[in-house]
Amino acid sequence: MNMHDLINREVRIGDKEGEITKILGCALEVTFFNVNDGKTIIYPEDVGEYLVESKEKTVSMSVIDEMKDLKDTLKSVSAENAKDMIKHLTAEEKDCLLRLYVYDNK
Repeated sequence: MNMHDLINREVRIGDKEGEITKILGCALEVTFFNVNDGKTIIYPEDVGEYLVESKEKTVSMSVIDEMKDLKDTLKSVSAENAKDMIKHLTAEEKDCLLRLYVYDNK
């Protein structure tokens, strides 16, 4: 599995739950959902021990890149044009775009 495909995947380490948030060279950063638990790193060869099986469909990097570009474009258009652009997105694309806004505000 490509390390980029692991971004935003949910993990469980001991009794703590979180998600993979960054690639740090040859390791992966995990941010725990409980802010008091902080962050940790795991190595790609161990990731299988921690991944939580998800019923959700993973989003491809190409969709994420497209939604990042769209997010930047939406900053420079009117609200009406932005609404029109968003209404043509698929549910997966809308979810991805929403996640990008949420993560930017963390």
